[in-house]
Amino acid sequence: MTIKCRRCQSKTLPSDMLLDRGFKIDMKSLPIDCSFCQWTGVLSNYQEHIDQSHSYLRCEYCDEEFNSVNKFNQHKVFECQQIIVDCILKDFGCPGRIIRAKIQDHYLTEQHQHAILNVVRQMLLQWNDRQMDIDLPRTTTAEAYNPVTAPMEELQEM
Repeated sequence: MTIKCRRCQSKTLPSDMLLDRGFKIDMKSLPIDCSFCQWTGVLSNYQEHIDQSHSYLRCEYCDEEFNSVNKFNQHKVFECQQIIVDCILKDFGCPGRIIRAKIQDHYLTEQHQHAILNVVRQMLLQWNDRQMDIDLPRTTTAEAYNPVTAPMEELQEM
């Protein structure tokens, strides 16, 4: 495996590359804001701040405590049953903001059912548009209109 330089396009083996100590030092001095409080500082001090100030993170929705930021974030994104989430059909007219534990009940509401119908309608329109693009003949023919056979021909075209 080789790594290609974006600037000059030359290829280099990873074993031939050296870590840039200056880059590492620059990274440590980057300013950072804590996502859990008002603390601001540099990246090199962030872990110490987390260990001292946030060793036990508490979920503001269910009061469960966590001893790591990763577990805390995992809990909020996937597990906390008391957090308020957007309905999965928000973009289709379901403005529901629901407590995660009550999402199953929300799915049965009239509001959510209307959003499902909107999704189905939109999918049918897209499917019909694609079918029209596929089914349209490339040539135009003129035929005499026969009122007896016309309805049957329309059904066959569907």
